[in-house]
Amino acid sequence: MRVRHVAALAAVLLAAIGADAPAPPAAMFTAPQAHDGVALYAQYCSKCHAAGLTGGLGPDLFGRAFTASSLSMGALNQEVTHEMPQDDPGSLTPPQYAAIIAYVLAANCYPAGSTVYPAAGPVPNRATKVATQGGATAPCAAP
Repeated sequence: MRVRHVAALAAVLLAAIGADAPAPPAAMFTAPQAHDGVALYAQYCSKCHAAGLTGGLGPDLFGRAFTASSLSMGALNQEVTHEMPQDDPGSLTPPQYAAIIAYVLAANCYPAGSTVYPAAGPVPNRATKVATQGGATAPCAAP
């Protein structure tokens, strides 16, 4: 009888601990998209945002500054697809923009999955604030 009570108490405690843990972000892009975004970022973005996403002429795209920006996924998508690259806004194709966003998310430790980041149409998790995941102190490797 006592064993059942201990087991039940343990189950309740584990459930309570799990309820307070933040859920990991949903996968919003594929690994191939993020991989394609590496070269595109280097070509079109790194001159302002640096190779390590640490900023320069443009803002940081990783870490505390990126998280502190309070951008939503929708605002990030809007900024990238309509305002970048700064010297030629809107010059990339929708799939190129999607790959760059996938790379930036991957570098901020978002998980890749089977869902393709949309080149057009609704942005996944539009209202969700962007943030570097898991308290990472260096960019995560692109998948």
